[in-house]
Amino acid sequence: MPERSTPRSHARRGGHARSGARTRHSEPAPSESTQDSPAGARPLWSGTLSFGLVAIPVQLFSAVRRTRTSLRMLGPDGTPLVRRYFDPQGKALEDSEIERGYEIEKGKFVLVSDQELEALLPEQSRDIALTQFVREGEISPIYVERSYVLVPASKSNVAYRLLASTMESAHVVGVASFVLRERQYMAAIRAERGVLHADTLRFADELRSPSELGLPKPVAPPAREVQKLKRAISALGKGKFSSEQLKDHYWERLEALAERKHKHRQDLVETSEQAPGEESMGQVIDLMAVLQESLAKDKAQRGQKKEAPAKRKAR
Repeated sequence: MPERSTPRSHARRGGHARSGARTRHSEPAPSESTQDSPAGARPLWSGTLSFGLVAIPVQLFSAVRRTRTSLRMLGPDGTPLVRRYFDPQGKALEDSEIERGYEIEKGKFVLVSDQELEALLPEQSRDIALTQFVREGEISPIYVERSYVLVPASKSNVAYRLLASTMESAHVVGVASFVLRERQYMAAIRAERGVLHADTLRFADELRSPSELGLPKPVAPPAREVQKLKRAISALGKGKFSSEQLKDHYWERLEALAERKHKHRQDLVETSEQAPGEESMGQVIDLMAVLQESLAKDKAQRGQKKEAPAKRKAR
C-alpha cells in the first residue's frame, strides 16, 4: 500500500485506527524517550514488584530522555507534512478502509479483526512478577531492548533499598514479567548503587545466531601476535570510563548549523501550525467567506441585468 506525505492543512493523518481497539493495538512499544512534565518526569507505569511474600510498590520511569529536536518533513511552501495511505490506483484511503493482515506467505495475508486481537491481549496486571534470580553476566547485553528505572512508591523506600542492597551484594539479577500498555514484557531487574533498574528484554527468536552469519571457523593465532595485541590493548587500558565520552558530535554540528542559519536568517520558513480541530474549523470559515463573496457578486450581477432593460426603455 503506497504511502505519501501530504500537507497537514489538506489531509487527515492516515493509517489511524477506525475504532478504539485498533488504536490500542497500533500503539507502539513504550518509548525510550519520555518527555518530562512541568513538575518532572511522569511514571509510565505504577504497580508492585513482587516475589514470594515480598511486595514492594514501585513506579516505572524511562531511563532516558529526549534532548534532540526531530527534523520535520515540509512541503514546498513550508507546510509540515503528514502521512496518508493510497491504494495502487492512487485513491486516498479512509481509516475505515484499512485492514490488518498477517503475512503467512509472500503476497498472501490472513485478515485479523479487532475482536480477534482483543481476545489475544494479556490479562491486565499491576505486578512485576519476579520468577527467578540469576548471576550477573548470565543475561547477554544483546537481549536488552529498553532501560527503565524503578522508584519506590508510597512508603516502600525501606523495603526497596533493602532489596536493592541485597541483590547488589549477592551479584544477582531478577528475571520478571509484566504488562505495560496491553503488551507483555520480559525484563531483567538489576540493582546498581542502591537503585533498581528494569531492562525489557528481546525475545529469543528475535536474535540472530552468529552461526547464521557465515563466520569462518576459529583458528589459533600466533603467540607472538597475541602478545603484540595485548600490549596495544594495555596501552589504551588506563583510566576509567566517563559518560562525557558519549557525545553525539553529528548532532552538535547539526545544532550549530541550524543556529548559524537562524542567526543570519538564512533558509527560514515560518508556519502557523493549528491544533487538531482548529484546522477543519479554519477551512469551514474560509469556505463560508468564499460563498458569501460569491453570493454577493451574483446578486450584484443580477441587479445589473435587471437595470439594463429599464435604461433602454428610457431611451
